[in-house]
Amino acid sequence: MSNRLNFKGKITNSSSIIHTELPLITFVEDDVYFVYCPALDLTGYGKNESEAKNSFTQTLKIYFDYTTNKKTLQKDLEDHGWKVKRNRKLKAPDFDFMFKNNKEFKEIVNNRDFSKYNEQIQIPDCVYA
Repeated sequence: MSNRLNFKGKITNSSSIIHTELPLITFVEDDVYFVYCPALDLTGYGKNESEAKNSFTQTLKIYFDYTTNKKTLQKDLEDHGWKVKRNRKLKAPDFDFMFKNNKEFKEIVNNRDFSKYNEQIQIPDCVYA
């Protein structure tokens, strides 16, 4: 696989927020721009890349708000292949896991012209609750 598909994350803990780098994929389909996060299986979209990024930011906020309120964040992360360790460490799923277990990601990799970048995000510390 191409070097552009290497995924990595860096976790640092400060108070009640975990900071990490989240891999995102951008692509265009039928004149609609998409930002896709295979590690969380979340998507944003818009008429241009800026709108798609803003849409993804809102989707991510809704995801964290919902899973935090329902107290399902840890389980959902684990369902997506994340390793959640008691010593306050998170490990995002690797490329092979996502490629094998995520049909949308596999379809994008195999059939779309896309680019990948990393975005700094904050994960609520309640994942360890």
